[in-house]
Amino acid sequence: MLGDFAKRGWPSEDDYNNSYGSGEGGGDGDGKLTEEERLFKFRFKIPEPSKNPIEAGRPVTKRVLFLDSVPCTLFEHDLYKLNMYQQPKDYTIVCLKKNQIDERGCPLCDDLDSWAKYTGFFTIIDMGQVEFLEGGKVKLHHRFWTDRDGKRHYVPFERVMLAAKGGSKDKPGVLKTLQWAAERKGENLAGTVWDTTRGGDKSPKCGDTWEYVERIDLAEAAEYLHQYGADRTELNDGRLDVIDYARVFQPMSYEQLHYLCHGPSDKSGEHGGGSRTEGAGYGGDGESRSENRPHDGAPGPGYGGPDDDDIPF
Repeated sequence: MLGDFAKRGWPSEDDYNNSYGSGEGGGDGDGKLTEEERLFKFRFKIPEPSKNPIEAGRPVTKRVLFLDSVPCTLFEHDLYKLNMYQQPKDYTIVCLKKNQIDERGCPLCDDLDSWAKYTGFFTIIDMGQVEFLEGGKVKLHHRFWTDRDGKRHYVPFERVMLAAKGGSKDKPGVLKTLQWAAERKGENLAGTVWDTTRGGDKSPKCGDTWEYVERIDLAEAAEYLHQYGADRTELNDGRLDVIDYARVFQPMSYEQLHYLCHGPSDKSGEHGGGSRTEGAGYGGDGESRSENRPHDGAPGPGYGGPDDDDIPF
């Protein structure tokens, strides 16, 4: 059970109606992300058509395998557009008010008028970008990042979180699309394989068009992915387990959010304790982030957060 602020399962109509009005703490001391921090920060994302590494300007399609049957749902704030006193490295924060975590409310809601977005999270395997070949065959292209020596480091068949926004009753988001898809497939997405396409730069990062490919037995998932080139050993080392969401989503305190919005208080000049958002970046050696940034939005030396313009291949 994920604390008492999030739930597992498909949202109800009331969840959609109320969603819109119109890891463990700390880094490990050496500047590296924990697995929970990596999952929280670097979620499943499809590059914009203009960033298509195979055919520039064309919509990008990725193939994904669902390990979850139903989503983990909660309310989050996006931070990348907010002018905050101290912008944290995490680009979203769990809402204290709408998730009923703190009876005092949420500084982001109350002081900055930031609307918390209702989001469902799934554990998936990112099988890579699909290149469609003749005869119904496909070729999968995997994400990579380039080190300072120019060497490419591929990250194939990665376990990631897919974040699907709920939207509203009048304008449903991807979460509703997936719910309808699950209903057609027996209300269980676990083991289903989909091709998801991001048709435009303003389309949802996880894709706006979903095409069903097939359903597999998850007990045979390692062998299935091996047929596409995955390493069996890596897949059998926890890669195919559903994410422990309770370890990934660690809400900040009311005091910490107040500090992020307003800075230190007049009385103490300090904020309330540490936070998972602090010390979670890379580097610390004074080197330029721009020189060390990976090409894919993945963690790399000297880079502290994701960028939607990064090319994930």
